[in-house]
Amino acid sequence: MTKITITEAVRAHARYIAEIGRTTFLKSFGHLFKIRDELFGYLDYIYNEDKIARSLQKEDNIYLIAWKDDMAIGFAKLKRHSLNDYFETVSQVELQKLYVLPSYQSMGAGQALLNRVKCITRELSPDYVWLDAQIGNGKAIKFYEENGFKKMDASFFLIGTQLFESCLMGMQVTTKKSNPVHF
Repeated sequence: MTKITITEAVRAHARYIAEIGRTTFLKSFGHLFKIRDELFGYLDYIYNEDKIARSLQKEDNIYLIAWKDDMAIGFAKLKRHSLNDYFETVSQVELQKLYVLPSYQSMGAGQALLNRVKCITRELSPDYVWLDAQIGNGKAIKFYEENGFKKMDASFFLIGTQLFESCLMGMQVTTKKSNPVHF
């Protein structure tokens, strides 16, 4: 069995996150872009090492890295206090990203990252944790459903001039009486 280790990322890990994000996004979603310049402009902006280094310093962001031996193979990003209007509460956490390099998928790194995300979320104790999964990414949607997330609604976002549809997924973490829901 492959040993996967999860650590919290620090500023020095920005280059790993940038490379994993860029490589994985391109492989997973590049085919959806009709305008290639918009794809590469987006990748250059979102996965800019300096931008990620600044993001790592923000108090509301939590980054995790999955390691196999000494190689960074995946990452997750949680954002505290990230509100989605669908949920009628201000106590929310967003799982903004969970990426594993394509050649390391199916080795348990995604599950290990999500398990750590769940631990952190339980500690933060929001009412909900939510995410957006690209509507055509059935593998990801199934993965999240198997881990307790439920489909809630459709959501849309623009990258350049292109409109993309996602599936809003959520999981209740606490009840209104602040009793934890064990997941």
